Amino acid sequence: MSQFFQKSYYPISFFYLGLLTRKDEFSLSIPNLNIRKIITEYLNELYHIDVSTRYEDAMRRFVQHPDLPRLFADYWQLYVSQLPEAIFTHIQENFYRTTFYELCSRYLSKWFTWNVERSYPGGRTDLEFVGKYNEKFAHLRILIEFKYISNTKFQSYHCPIENFPLKQKDTLQITGYARDLIREYPEVTLKKYVIYCIGNHGFRIYDLDST
Repeated sequence: MSQFFQKSYYPISFFYLGLLTRKDEFSLSIPNLNIRKIITEYLNELYHIDVSTRYEDAMRRFVQHPDLPRLFADYWQLYVSQLPEAIFTHIQENFYRTTFYELCSRYLSKWFTWNVERSYPGGRTDLEFVGKYNEKFAHLRILIEFKYISNTKFQSYHCPIENFPLKQKDTLQITGYARDLIREYPEVTLKKYVIYCIGNHGFRIYDLDST
């Protein structure tokens, strides 16, 4: 009991609290979307992040016209910009995926459900928007692959964010997931995106259906 709140003991503490589960024989992971939402809500409270106002226009715009790049740009401007700079030395792609999902789920759950790390024969997807049955986006799936580039690593590319290159391995990865998804759900309309999150400096989105 004396160790329970010591930092080095956190993995075991969180396991017994149900905040982590076994990923494999060597590592732990967050068990489900409910726990991800709880952790994100705690982060928002800790850093006084506003998730209750100023998002209405962005979400309404998306429902009227499902433009994922515009929605993510709004998320970056309205949400990520609120975060203290120090936090970006400790995060990676899971942070952007989880906070983007959590924010969207607050406003768009009438029309969508979400899959995080859904397993397919070719691997596990990062994030899927799944149109709800009998709603206006019933046959729409949006498949997103997140990639994180640290501020330090980005400097080695010697290019502005808007010219950040799409990597072939990332294209092949998400194309493989899409192939598996279509095989399982041949009736859906599928949109595919790779999002490079570059520290706290910005992002680059590739729409793989228009490249």
